[in-house]
Amino acid sequence: MSKFEPLFPEMNKKVNKPTKRKTKKQKQEEERIKNEAIGKDNLLKLDPMVVPLLVFQASQNKNDWLVQSAKAVLEKPHILSEKWINSLNKWASETSHAMSLDQPELKEKERYVFENKVITKIIPPKEDQAFPSHAIMAQDKSGWKFYFKSTKATMFKEGDVISFKATVKSHSEGITFLSRAASIKQVITFNEE
Repeated sequence: MSKFEPLFPEMNKKVNKPTKRKTKKQKQEEERIKNEAIGKDNLLKLDPMVVPLLVFQASQNKNDWLVQSAKAVLEKPHILSEKWINSLNKWASETSHAMSLDQPELKEKERYVFENKVITKIIPPKEDQAFPSHAIMAQDKSGWKFYFKSTKATMFKEGDVISFKATVKSHSEGITFLSRAASIKQVITFNEE
């Protein structure tokens, strides 16, 4: 066998030439940096009360939306959309307002007459309940909410002012739960100009 020596040995070596293609590791690093920047922007758009309220409420309440939102804010803020951020900000505002309200002096298991409550929402029945019926969410002037179920709920619409009798079941943050609602009537108000 003959030994052949090339004239230019340095050109014959295998050299790793730089390519324009990126490695998987480089792509992952770029994606991580991009997500981190988006996450920081999203966290700046959130109300400062969102994170503490979410952590507290998610630990107390196993509501799926709260738990998923807490995970997203704490672990993956880059996946938050504008709609989600606006929803979280609105929720935090309403929750902090409800926490600051004074509970009305109504004793549990006693019946009261409630007057001039504005209907904020008519809630449709859940299909999996044994006796499905609509519910009414009403609010007083201070912002305290009252929740009760009634078969007459479909007779009213959001914004109607009503009066009724009901028994106080329990109180929570910003809301009183009522039972046995009766004598539900729409109150006619005249605008004073």
